[in-house]
Amino acid sequence: APPLPPPNSTTVPPKPVVVPTPPSSVTPAPTAENLFAKAQQQLMRQRFTSPAGNNAYETYQELNKIAPAKAQPVLEAIVTWYLKQGHDYVNKGKLAQPKDTNALEMYQKIQEIAPQHPEAKQLWDDILTKLKELSNKQLQQDRFTDADINNAYSIYQQMRTIAPDSQDTQHLLEKIVHRLLQKAE
Repeated sequence: APPLPPPNSTTVPPKPVVVPTPPSSVTPAPTAENLFAKAQQQLMRQRFTSPAGNNAYETYQELNKIAPAKAQPVLEAIVTWYLKQGHDYVNKGKLAQPKDTNALEMYQKIQEIAPQHPEAKQLWDDILTKLKELSNKQLQQDRFTDADINNAYSIYQQMRTIAPDSQDTQHLLEKIVHRLLQKAE
């Protein structure tokens, strides 16, 4: 047996052994309020559809599963931003040029996230209308195939990219060819 402590000493009981509980592998599901607040933060930081894993659209998708009514304003805010950007690009004449952020890219993003959105078609129509206006202007100024990018043929290429089967696209090519043949005579 262990020796007894002297009569006037105090005995310190042994410290209990604490076994840590392993962390739970199940994290609680986020609430609609938490997801909505997260989406609002992402919208304020203009993280509409990127970066992957931390953007308002992905948060919208998660929120839409548990609270569709609360999720709808998030999607609307994202689409509204892309529409505004798209219309700004139309006004600046940045329509479908490769290598530049342009109105067509904004339209395509809307088509990815909200293909049935009623205002998307208006953006599409605005892009085509602006391309037609620019092509007519270039034809009037006899700028068919000038060295710079701002000529009727470059506009035709943009139209062919976005609306290859459009009568307007085919008609523009016919006008360019006709005018070039006239000039060659």
